[in-house]
Amino acid sequence: MNSQTPAQDTGPLLSAHRPAIETAMAQHLASGPAPTEADQHAARDLVGLLIAALSCAGSPRADPLAIPRPYYALFGDGLAPVLRDVLASDADAPLLARCIDGFWGAIRDREQAV
Repeated sequence: MNSQTPAQDTGPLLSAHRPAIETAMAQHLASGPAPTEADQHAARDLVGLLIAALSCAGSPRADPLAIPRPYYALFGDGLAPVLRDVLASDADAPLLARCIDGFWGAIRDREQAV
């Protein structure tokens, strides 16, 4: 990938790096030295929500509203640093903005649907 990732390529790029993103995000979500099972599930489900939102793939398998709300803010706060670490030069400013906006938009949409 070049340093300017087109919008339509964001979901596939994240999908290609999903295991590494989930692992890094679970570590970010952890309050201790190692992620708990809840941290790992939250990372998996929220990464899935993000990819679905950016891919226009519809709703993810898991319901993000089943994830404790404190994880939303932790995930949102860690999104840019985790993506920078995992994607390196592919994590340009437009990509990070799309990911952050996509994540919070998906959370807002899901909460308003309740």
